[in-house]
Amino acid sequence: MKEVTFLVNMHCAGCKKTVEDALNKLSGFLESNINLINNTVIVKYDESKLNEEVIEKTIKDNGFKVTKFIDTKTTNDIKKKERKINLIKLIIGFILLVPLVFFSMGGMYSSIIPE
Repeated sequence: MKEVTFLVNMHCAGCKKTVEDALNKLSGFLESNINLINNTVIVKYDESKLNEEVIEKTIKDNGFKVTKFIDTKTTNDIKKKERKINLIKLIIGFILLVPLVFFSMGGMYSSIIPE
């Protein structure tokens, strides 16, 4: 019996169920522990029947981005990068939102917009 941990971009309980169902179909699969909060999937398997590449490919084939877990530092680096990207998206969204609201609701603020 061998154990491997993957980082998987799951968002909801439906994602978790999809990953569980895909893993249950593999021969040699013994047990999994899926954590939605940490986005981790810990898989226990029989290494004579199954290997890490097959597990990773199975999860990817179901539409998920998979990164093999190496250590805590790598996990934190990946999460920091994702947070930075999400912050950039949020800032761009607000920058685009301000003119949209101003021009769509500008008629209500006649004192702001000169005629």
